[in-house]
Amino acid sequence: MTAGSAGGGNDQEKNNCGIAKSHAYSIFAAFELDNSGSTEKVYLARNPWGVTTYTGTWKWDSSLWTNSNKNLIPFGLSGDVTAKTNGYFVIEATKLMNEECFDGIDIA
Repeated sequence: MTAGSAGGGNDQEKNNCGIAKSHAYSIFAAFELDNSGSTEKVYLARNPWGVTTYTGTWKWDSSLWTNSNKNLIPFGLSGDVTAKTNGYFVIEATKLMNEECFDGIDIA
């Protein structure tokens, strides 16, 4: 699965979510995390550039990243998946699916 962001052709600019405009991202998995006692549906995404500047609820330095939540990341990926410099990030389903951060999703 992939997601693409809208933009004027300049992938050096970012939208309100910190997502590069006019750029494609890989979506690896859908899963759930604990958000202060409630379950939240999220996606594991990756910027192929290997960096992330995502600014949403599950951004790389969020206090929600407890050891328990890090252990829920699929594919045996370590808690380091939330680091700013590896390209992986976790995005809320509500932000991925309503065009707030991305304007298109493709399933191959």
